Amino acid sequence: MKKLLLYAFAAFAILSLGSCSDDDGYNYVPPTDKYTGGFYVLNEGSYGHTPASVNYYNPASGQWSLNIFQANNPGETLGNTGTMAVCGTDKMYLVSKGAPSLVEVGLADFVKKSALPEEALSAQAYGFALIDDAHGVLTTSEGAYSVALDPIRLDRAFYEGRALWGDVAVKGGHVFLTTSANDGYVVKVYKASTLEFVKDFSSVTTGFTEAGGMLWAANKDKLVKIDPVTLTAEEFALPEGISVYYNQWTYTPSGLHASKRGDALYFVEGTSSGYDVYKYAIAAGTASKLFSAPVVEGQKYSVYASGLNIDPATDDLYLFYTNDWGAHATIYVVDGASGELKKTFPYTDAEYWFPSMLIFR
Repeated sequence: MKKLLLYAFAAFAILSLGSCSDDDGYNYVPPTDKYTGGFYVLNEGSYGHTPASVNYYNPASGQWSLNIFQANNPGETLGNTGTMAVCGTDKMYLVSKGAPSLVEVGLADFVKKSALPEEALSAQAYGFALIDDAHGVLTTSEGAYSVALDPIRLDRAFYEGRALWGDVAVKGGHVFLTTSANDGYVVKVYKASTLEFVKDFSSVTTGFTEAGGMLWAANKDKLVKIDPVTLTAEEFALPEGISVYYNQWTYTPSGLHASKRGDALYFVEGTSSGYDVYKYAIAAGTASKLFSAPVVEGQKYSVYASGLNIDPATDDLYLFYTNDWGAHATIYVVDGASGELKKTFPYTDAEYWFPSMLIFR
């Protein structure tokens, strides 16, 4: 096994994150997983050199298990540029921009169960959301598709075109999709049961997260609260000069997250790059800086990929900061209540992981 990447740190009690559960009546029942007590990191990989990969950290032992997909599936690889991982009851779904675009693994053994055939998509895959244990939604650079699960099978495209940005959520019996500037950043809404188009509304640049039964997204200098049942939206302006960062150059998972108590939202501020972390108190309607981006030898570090991830057990924030576009990243663990820096540890080795997102379960 490769040498350990990271320094040991104190144990964290881990429950499920939004990416490993669904808030739309999809009941999460933790099965017996092969990897327990810690968190996964989905890596983009180094394009043209290494494919997407998954690492797992076990705080009890202080050790990392590296390349666990390849380790449990000899001769198999994920696609180029991993974007997102989503957990169902006993499976994980791994999305890569390149083929195989969607891979299903069993969490009991982390063995591949099925995958989209390499010829299934000519487009890049972006995001994924579960409708139920048997159905999901896959967003791509050329539209959105319904997907049958276990085994994975690509069904029909219920939206076709190049306007999707890739974020997707299922809530209140509806599917919500973000679009790009080509379609005015509107949110496209479909019935989850039939994937019939319902309406376009609002404008958002990144989403989605759930708090208090509502979906939240962001539109640059505004936060947007979406009622998933009535399909109405309300905008909340941020203080002057504050904008919610999203990667406007290429699709990466959203870094907008809600406290699992439902009383606050967290986001990274910035336009072309993301730097400082802000906390938005929902009840008070106020935003304040929680954590300042690190400055090392006079250089201000920026976040990479999803940038901000949240531990649902503690509301601790896990931040990927880098000064070289993700080739060498450091994980910063920040208290979500106080903004106190609790831990830092490097996340790199000779393989260059380019981390996309953390997955807690």
